[in-house]
Amino acid sequence: MNINQRKKTTQILQEWKNFIKEEKESKIKTIGDLKTALTKKESFKNLKETLIDLGVDLVPYGSTMKNLFGFFKSVSNMPDKQRKIAGPIGNLDLDDEFQKFIKEEVIDGVLKEIIKDNDDSVLLKNININDELIIRIKAKYHTDISK
Repeated sequence: MNINQRKKTTQILQEWKNFIKEEKESKIKTIGDLKTALTKKESFKNLKETLIDLGVDLVPYGSTMKNLFGFFKSVSNMPDKQRKIAGPIGNLDLDDEFQKFIKEEVIDGVLKEIIKDNDDSVLLKNININDELIIRIKAKYHTDISK
């Protein structure tokens, strides 16, 4: 890694820390808070830029990210190595290994079920997409899956 890459990485991490601080101050902690932020133009812009800096590919879902499914779908594709620095939304990232062998339609269905089954008061930090995926696949497809 050269010095320019290190500077860029340091800048991204600092921006993310600032973003987390701003989000804490604005109290985006629940699904309802997230829905509200996705509808506010400035909050949405900041959120989208931060996700891009973390390596979340928004190109396929960028136009639909204004809704909760689009957001969950985008964040679920975050590189696993970014999960820890992503804060509470890191829990919304699917393990890369799961994505290799589970059909995208199944993952999409699970994401939609999670959104439907959790009301606006659910804390984002309490959602673990990987655990939910395992539970729902076991129940729906009567098969064993584990991390």
